[in-house]
Amino acid sequence: MPRRRPRKTDRTGRRRLLAAAATSVAGIGLGLNVIQPSAYTSAVMNRQSSMNVAGDTDGALLGLLVADSVKKNNQELLVEITNNASRTLTMNVSLDDPNQGTLYGPNGPNSPVSLTIDPGVSKSVDIDSSEPDGTTVPFSIGRNGSKLSFDIGRQTTVQAGNTSGEVSIDKLNQFGVNQSADEWTIKTLEASSTNYDLDTVELEIIEQSSGTTVGTKTYDEIGGTQFTRKGSGNDPAVVVQPDDASYDVTNETYELTVTATDTAGNFAQRTETT
Repeated sequence: MPRRRPRKTDRTGRRRLLAAAATSVAGIGLGLNVIQPSAYTSAVMNRQSSMNVAGDTDGALLGLLVADSVKKNNQELLVEITNNASRTLTMNVSLDDPNQGTLYGPNGPNSPVSLTIDPGVSKSVDIDSSEPDGTTVPFSIGRNGSKLSFDIGRQTTVQAGNTSGEVSIDKLNQFGVNQSADEWTIKTLEASSTNYDLDTVELEIIEQSSGTTVGTKTYDEIGGTQFTRKGSGNDPAVVVQPDDASYDVTNETYELTVTATDTAGNFAQRTETT
């Protein structure tokens, strides 16, 4: 099934992510399993890692990927939230001190960001902060409801960017739709890294009208600091097919995000639309 993702902007940096579970849940009448505070499990992982938050035989109501640091004066991922419940949940993400930065949700900058997440779906919130290097930025994920309420406190740290240019996406040309073949094509795609080998180059295609991810492709056996795909004549260098075989590629607007990551965790992203 297609999964929902927010739109991304060009940015570079280095990020580790912390997995954690929901706290302070009250008035449950939904048959949901929720990890209690004493059963939390956390692990450091990169942005692309799969996550299994479990501390005992119960499941976590929410799965959280929280950035342990964000790059100053850049729009960076703050938190990705996965709804592990059996019903749609609406919640707010807000900074404890709104002056510490700007939050970005699926619909752009808002404070707080309101998220409505279907079961099994993940959505993200970004932050752009100009706070000094080393500043702690606490934030909350909250919901007030007649049957379910929670208030989750987390934090990240602002870091001055010192990894800019470690990874770059050098060329991304002619992203387009091949409707007759039910696929998307990219004529030229080139990425490079400075000090470490490239680890992965990932492509994500979003149906812009719905914000739904409809196609993905990953290159993970690069073996060096250069990644190059060049088309010859009218043949595309890269072809991406829908994740769901029943999905029909149309002439509507699609957004492509390419993420190149090196073995040290540095990454670069670039976005194009059809």
